[in-house]
Amino acid sequence: SNCSTEHRIHMILDYVDPEFVIKRRIQLAPGERLLQTRRSIDRAADYGKRPTPSFMILGAQKAGTTSLYDYLSQHPLIVKARRRETHCLDWRWDEKATTTKQRQEHCLKFFYTDELQRHPSLQSGDSTPSYLLDSARVIPRIKEVFDHDIKFMVMTRDPVKRAKSHFEMVTSNDGTAAQLKTRGKEWRSLSFE
Repeated sequence: SNCSTEHRIHMILDYVDPEFVIKRRIQLAPGERLLQTRRSIDRAADYGKRPTPSFMILGAQKAGTTSLYDYLSQHPLIVKARRRETHCLDWRWDEKATTTKQRQEHCLKFFYTDELQRHPSLQSGDSTPSYLLDSARVIPRIKEVFDHDIKFMVMTRDPVKRAKSHFEMVTSNDGTAAQLKTRGKEWRSLSFE
């Protein structure tokens, strides 16, 4: 508390080297509101200027999609989706929704959309690798629901190494009881060779 009834703005500016060039200065209007998080400062006038999601990660199973999503999520301006694999465009698609607006609202429930609209300097993305395999359904849905530019990252891997990694995962005795049950026992007596 500043022990005052007057509001003050506290800004902490990081040190920069003298040769650092500020490429774009923003002139604030008198009385203009700024919205601050621990990560960013945004102008209230910029509300909703960055549509969600900003990126999608697609790819093969065991090709590094989870790792890429985790690496990106470590950046201070990236906000994780409510779940890493939203599946909002394939098996969680709302068949009851009849309008584009209803479908958009359904898909945006998987992100922290309200916060992201208030803070357009923040980005969020989806990492649902299986979209790559269901392109006949997913591509038209992306075009309808997310009618903005999205960065797509596609992860692939040597098919034999990917298959071996998948085999090792499903035959492993490591994991929780629920994971082991999901994997089944059929593969455990087989060899990859």
